Amino acid sequence: MTSLVKTSHGYYKLRLRVYKELVPYFNRQELNKSLKTKDIKKAKLKARKILNEYHTIKSYCELNKTSEAFIIQLCKDFIENTLELNSINREVSKPHQYTYEEVIEDFCIYYNSKEISNETKQAVTSFLKTVYIHLIAPKSKVQDTTLKDLIKIKNLITNLPSRNYKQYKYKSIEELIKLDIPDNHKLSFGRVQTYIKYIKKFFKYCQSHKIITYNPAEYITMSSSLSPIDEREDYTKEEVSKLINIIEPFEDDNKRVIYLTLIYTGMRLSELWKATIKSDNGIFYFDLTNRNLKLKTKSSYRVIPLHDELVRNDVHKKLSKALSTLKPSSISHYFTDYIKPKISSNNKKVLYSLRHTFATQLKYADVNPIVISELLGHSHEGMTMGRYANRYPINVLKKAIDRLEF
Repeated sequence: MTSLVKTSHGYYKLRLRVYKELVPYFNRQELNKSLKTKDIKKAKLKARKILNEYHTIKSYCELNKTSEAFIIQLCKDFIENTLELNSINREVSKPHQYTYEEVIEDFCIYYNSKEISNETKQAVTSFLKTVYIHLIAPKSKVQDTTLKDLIKIKNLITNLPSRNYKQYKYKSIEELIKLDIPDNHKLSFGRVQTYIKYIKKFFKYCQSHKIITYNPAEYITMSSSLSPIDEREDYTKEEVSKLINIIEPFEDDNKRVIYLTLIYTGMRLSELWKATIKSDNGIFYFDLTNRNLKLKTKSSYRVIPLHDELVRNDVHKKLSKALSTLKPSSISHYFTDYIKPKISSNNKKVLYSLRHTFATQLKYADVNPIVISELLGHSHEGMTMGRYANRYPINVLKKAIDRLEF
């Protein structure tokens, strides 16, 4: 709010409401400046000059990369030279310096209120509270963090081990960073990349809430010399057969149904909980065509026929109960902790590798690559994958998927 006010002596003064982000710098919510004139035209000219200088400061304050020291100096000059308050010994107060301890707590409250999956909320907040805060120091100031600091953090994360190995499970972060971790025990590139994304989310929050004016996390990058295929390796046919033999006698039929479905569909774990089972002319299929679903890409909206092996195991009857009983995280953790060690010691073979295995085995069975892409939900040059009408008929997909054998 800005206004010209006439005093009881007939002189005009400028009354200016201070922009909320500048209040800590001016140490007041309102500025008053006598214009020393009874002439309205002269008063308006003087007021315009003062407002131009004030709005310049306001603009700098809104810029993400303006340093705090520069804003302090601008405010000091404005007080002394424009408002002519040289005779008043007024110090410009600095904004509150937030520690990581308090900002991470505030961020977690904010993030848990968002409309996203509980699994994502848990992953992001857990990383910040149990990993990041111990790498950066709880009492350190968020505003003091530089790009150099975050690069150091990234390097520390890159050298952390996977907690899936028992010898690291109960060690603190401080203990882990002192260890010489073998390369095959370190976090995967994908996991490190995910953690960097979490850090970026946190700093974006800090910037939008004016805790920082410059976002150092914006410039952190991750690059890998490995392609996604090199990052994860397929299971061999023998290893998948071993997996099937392991889950066959499971007392928990829900787990068995879910692992079988992942083996014979190539679906992402997250997709399985979003799919519904329907039938078309006697062919059961997983339906992922609902546009209200949040899937990875446009090509992910697709149908996947149930393999004969899934039908024989009554997956179309049992899957709904299994999905309502178990969570994706429990399926992933159980596989990593109890099933994977009995199949392979290769660190590049994980639950997600079943998706790669699905594609590879269909390729070995001479299935058309475009059909494989459609089943996986990959885009393919020359095909309009975003429209269901342009895709292969369900009977063609069914014939292709049934060529998968373990």
